[in-house]
Amino acid sequence: MIGNAIKFTFYGGIAIDITFNSDTQAITSSVRDTGVGIKEEDIEKLFKFFGQATSNKSINRGGMGLGLTISKMIVQQMGGSIDVESTVGEGSNFFFTVPLLELPENAGGSVLAQNSDIIVS
Repeated sequence: MIGNAIKFTFYGGIAIDITFNSDTQAITSSVRDTGVGIKEEDIEKLFKFFGQATSNKSINRGGMGLGLTISKMIVQQMGGSIDVESTVGEGSNFFFTVPLLELPENAGGSVLAQNSDIIVS
């Protein structure tokens, strides 16, 4: 998601947010950009093997159209979901949410965060 944001953002910026919801015990990560945006009819192509919103080589420099498909498979294996909101000429917001599993007392793990919200920008 970050690589695509970098590839398709020629001006403006990119914001990365990661939040933890203590009520649902889930992490949500989003990558927002001010890039070229994606047509609504192209969005469903993005999460399919070799799916690309554009074949224009001046915009789509490299890549096989596998990254988002693999990301979707990983997120779904973890019990989560991934999606995108986009407006042509304004940019995109790719985001995923995955639930966290609680470690049993005897697992020997440690708590990474006690806060209800963790935000990285």
